[in-house]
Amino acid sequence: MKKLLFTCATLMASSAMFAQKANVNKAMSAITAATANPKEINYEKVAEAWELIQPAMTDPVSSVMPDTWYIAGRVKCLYMNKMLNDRAAGIEMNMGDFFDNQYDIVTYFSKCDELEHTPNAKGKMPKEKYRTMNQTLATGPRQNLLIAASNLVNTDSKKCIKFLDLYFESFSDSLFNGIDLTAKDTMRSDAKYIYATALKTEAKSSADTTKVMKAYEEALSSASYAKNACFELMQIYKNKGQMDMWEKYCHMGVEKFPEESMFPKVLIVEYMNDKKWAEASSLCDGLIQNHPEDEWAYYNKALIEYNQEKFEAALEAFLKTTKIKDDYSDAWNAAGKAAWKLAQDNATDKELSKKYYATAIECFEKVRELEPDKPDLWGYSLYACYNNSGNLEKSKEFKQYVK
Repeated sequence: MKKLLFTCATLMASSAMFAQKANVNKAMSAITAATANPKEINYEKVAEAWELIQPAMTDPVSSVMPDTWYIAGRVKCLYMNKMLNDRAAGIEMNMGDFFDNQYDIVTYFSKCDELEHTPNAKGKMPKEKYRTMNQTLATGPRQNLLIAASNLVNTDSKKCIKFLDLYFESFSDSLFNGIDLTAKDTMRSDAKYIYATALKTEAKSSADTTKVMKAYEEALSSASYAKNACFELMQIYKNKGQMDMWEKYCHMGVEKFPEESMFPKVLIVEYMNDKKWAEASSLCDGLIQNHPEDEWAYYNKALIEYNQEKFEAALEAFLKTTKIKDDYSDAWNAAGKAAWKLAQDNATDKELSKKYYATAIECFEKVRELEPDKPDLWGYSLYACYNNSGNLEKSKEFKQYVK
């Protein structure tokens, strides 16, 4: 009796196994029927094929058959074409469904190729039937993985990472053997920046941050995002308190992206805070050379001179700043203070002192013209300069600002 039960169980298992193999064959027939007329796909047959193949994708026997995954991929390709045709006809496409479809296509054909090139228990390699066709069908969806990730990076970082994981895996996937994706796909470094951005959103630990940094490092060769990756690495190292590394990437930004003023600007500010005047001044010179119309570099070059008490050079530099931007009230105000200081320092030379006071007054009057509602910027300064230069009558106009 026990033997009979065992035999029955074996027969039932064998029957189930052959049932899924039979489903694969039926699904293949349904696909063939569905595409008999390429201009008019029979989607009822496509749906039939999908219903038949799904249980085969999880069955222990049929799930290791290349045919199973080929059929699954073909079904998804046919549904992709339907979505594209519907969109062309004016029907709005659900982009989430479309990109999930692209992910499935690459995944299924990849699985098919893996099984098609895996030897069986006896060491015999299956006959290759599908690679060329699978490559053709999967190439577009593979590229769409990156497009999907770009669309999702700011809204669904987890899914963005999922799509890019498959995209990166494709570079070493046997499915694409012979295509040389490394040479032909120029978007890989761009994808690394998108990947790093999504990883950064999901990062919870130092190990996660390390992954983020690695991805940003790989994005430094991106044609589109290299400078962004460089800046992100700067910020990460600054947050970690590793200012030597922050400075390293800042210098990299200055050297690699001369068209981008942000890198020298943040480095100049840091050097000025540390009183590294020579280094800051040199960077200002480079910034002026690369961005001759940017008043920021002129103004900070002047501040560097002023902080070193080189007041003549500072005055000249502040006035040069106002030639770049005539309504720059801070530059006019700073020029006035430099001239005022020179007037005081040359008090024994009456003519020279008077000359500097005249310059200071001109500068502070310009500040008053630009900022009439801010007498704290020019009120007392004009009183003092008029008074010290001997124009007592004029100084009375500003006495109310003496505190």
